[in-house]
Amino acid sequence: MAVNGISGLSEAQIQALTPTQIQELSTADFKALTAKQIGAFTSEQIKSIETRDFVTLSAKQIAAFDASEFSDGMLAYSGKLEVLTTAQIKGLTSAQLSALRSEAIASIETQDLQQLSATQIKALGSDQLNNLTTTQVQALNKTQLTALTTAQVSTLSATQLNALGSTQLQTLSAAQVKSLTTAQLNALDTAQIQNLSKTQVAALTTDQIQKLDTDKLNALSSTQFQALTAAQITALTTGQVNKLETADLAALSAAQLKGFSTANIEAIESTQIGALTTAQLKSLNTAQIAAIETQDLAQLGTAQLGALAATQIKALSSAQLNNLTTTQVQALNKTQLTALTTGQVSTLSATQLNALGSTQLQTLSAAQVKSLGTAQLNALDTAQIQNLSKTQVAALTTDQIQNLTTDKLNALSSTQFQALTAAQITALTTGQVNKLETADLAALSAAQLKGFSTANIEAIESTQIGALTPTQIKSLNTAQIAAIETQDLAQLGTAQLGALAATQIKALSSAQLNNLTTTQVQALNKTQLTALTTGQVSTLSATQLNALGSTQLQTLSAAQVKSLGTAQLNALDTAQIQNLSKTQVAALTTDQIQNLTTGSLNALSSTQFQALTAAQITALTTGQVNKLETADLAALSAAQLKGFSVANIEAIESTQIGALTTAQLKSLSTAQIAAIETQDLAQLGTAQLGALAATQIKALGSDQLNNLTTTQLGSLSATQINAINADKFKTLAAAQITALTTTQVKALDAKLVAALTSTQIAALETEDLVQLSATQIKALTADDLKTGLGTAQVQALLTNQVTALTTAQISNFTTGQIAALTSTQVSVLTAAQLSSLNTDQIAKLAIDDGE
Repeated sequence: MAVNGISGLSEAQIQALTPTQIQELSTADFKALTAKQIGAFTSEQIKSIETRDFVTLSAKQIAAFDASEFSDGMLAYSGKLEVLTTAQIKGLTSAQLSALRSEAIASIETQDLQQLSATQIKALGSDQLNNLTTTQVQALNKTQLTALTTAQVSTLSATQLNALGSTQLQTLSAAQVKSLTTAQLNALDTAQIQNLSKTQVAALTTDQIQKLDTDKLNALSSTQFQALTAAQITALTTGQVNKLETADLAALSAAQLKGFSTANIEAIESTQIGALTTAQLKSLNTAQIAAIETQDLAQLGTAQLGALAATQIKALSSAQLNNLTTTQVQALNKTQLTALTTGQVSTLSATQLNALGSTQLQTLSAAQVKSLGTAQLNALDTAQIQNLSKTQVAALTTDQIQNLTTDKLNALSSTQFQALTAAQITALTTGQVNKLETADLAALSAAQLKGFSTANIEAIESTQIGALTPTQIKSLNTAQIAAIETQDLAQLGTAQLGALAATQIKALSSAQLNNLTTTQVQALNKTQLTALTTGQVSTLSATQLNALGSTQLQTLSAAQVKSLGTAQLNALDTAQIQNLSKTQVAALTTDQIQNLTTGSLNALSSTQFQALTAAQITALTTGQVNKLETADLAALSAAQLKGFSVANIEAIESTQIGALTTAQLKSLSTAQIAAIETQDLAQLGTAQLGALAATQIKALGSDQLNNLTTTQLGSLSATQINAINADKFKTLAAAQITALTTTQVKALDAKLVAALTSTQIAALETEDLVQLSATQIKALTADDLKTGLGTAQVQALLTNQVTALTTAQISNFTTGQIAALTSTQVSVLTAAQLSSLNTDQIAKLAIDDGE
């Protein structure tokens, strides 16, 4: 058919052509076909076109074929497009391309494939693309690869993707990379993975990241790892993280590492954690820090650990901290140590705490120190203990203090001991106090020592108490003083003892006082001695009292002296006794006085005796009085002597009575006078007797009077003589009557004269008799005159005395007495007298007269 003829055919006519007619068309005919005519070709007609004619078709004509008919028609060429020229291939429409069978696509030669435009490439279906050979894939250029839709990319087989070269792979856009499936990504070989650009790596979705095999993930270079986004980092699974190479992990930026979930941090292995840089570690948030496994944290180097911020340190769990090695602990800096919470500090092991250097330990705050447990504190060595600051020491709780072992407590320096608070001091156990070193105890301030409980004071040993300074001793309260054990108190030096205040002295128990040594007793000052209660004084031993100096003894108050017991008083030596003041002597109770030994009593000086009260004098026992020295007795005042009981007067010895002064004797009561023993009264001198008042003389008993010597009796005044009771006067012996002086006889009152017995009358000397007055003569009893008056006495009577005789008296004369009358005497007889005489008497008188 001529060209002019073919070009005039309608589309319907074209479609009516048989395969034979198609084949009979010339090359020129085919070239003359219009686009509409080409578009009318059926698949069967297309199949009938010979190859020589097909290749002559222009690209425009090729593009005019109906896509569906073209696809079916190409089956005549075994589904291959290799018959098409490059220009023809390039002219294929998207619809044509998309309609082609997969095997047809696969038949496109690489040089032709490369001519496909981006639009053509986009037209390829999943099956078509999936049937591209690896050679074809490798032939795809940058434009073509870029043109692939994400859907197309996702359909590429693992083999196809694996066939892509490095340059091709880098051509893929972020969106295309995102479209890759897990299988596709994991099909990439190491070289391909490593050739992914940072942009491509960053484009991977979190799902893609999570599904990457660990070997693929590890195939990423350090640079690629640095390209991972925070979201990608967060998306990593624990299994992936656990298998990351240390170099890759170390390549991550601080910002990237922040994206790690706590689970991923937990998944990091020990070797991995050891590879992290200080900057990376420093970037971790507190939750991440807390997620690091304990065994992994222990792998951190000192530089790494030192990079951790305060907030990170605070985030560490107890288990994490507890697994730090000693080397790591020693690497903790001041900021880090300060950042530790009290809960964290309390979990540090003894070994870890023991590893801390002195400077590190001093970094701990008061609150941190308070959180340390017993085992922790006691794990510190001596050097560490001694390097605790005063603030730290003061921060220790009472429970911590109580649980410190004695060696740890003693490890504290004196300066540290001075930092202890009152509450801490009070918290010390008796066991601890008992083991305190003397230097430490001596270093405590007065205020601190006040904090000691009484139990602790009691626990102090003798050597410890001896180390306390006077100031410390002075600071103790009364309860503390009372708690000092007796054997310990005995260790106080004189300076220490001298520091005790009056209130402290008062607080001492009897047992404590009783155990003071004589040296200590001698060191007590005036204020201290004055402060002693009567109860305390009464418990002092005889040895202790005996050790007191004179000045000390004189310091004792009246009340204190009163409290002294018998043994105490009698333990005082002569010098001590003699140094008692008059006030002290006067303060002695009657019981004390009564129980003084004669030696102690006699040790009192005359001046001291003069200080004795009436009550004390009265209290003296007969045994004491009996042994009193004459000088002492003589020193007593009249008032004092009045206090002597009659029994005591009786107890006075002869030599003692003789020492009494006239004033003393004069002061004696009648009862006392009556109590003087007869033999003692006989020792009184005439001056002493002469001092006795009439009442005193009157009080003398018959025995006393009867034992007066003639000298004594003769020395009595008329008043004294007349004071003698008539009945007692009757008892005087003849010799005593004879010893009466003329003056005494002349002064006898009527009652005494009347009391004279016949014997006493007979004892009157004539010179004394003639001194009797008429009144006295009349007072003589008739009977006593009759029997007592001798002839010599009768004859000695003066005429006035004879005249004074009563008729009763004269009439009672014996004839012998009448006969003895002298003529002179007879001559003065009165008529009454004579009348009273009986005949015998008259006769006698007459006879005598006659003679």
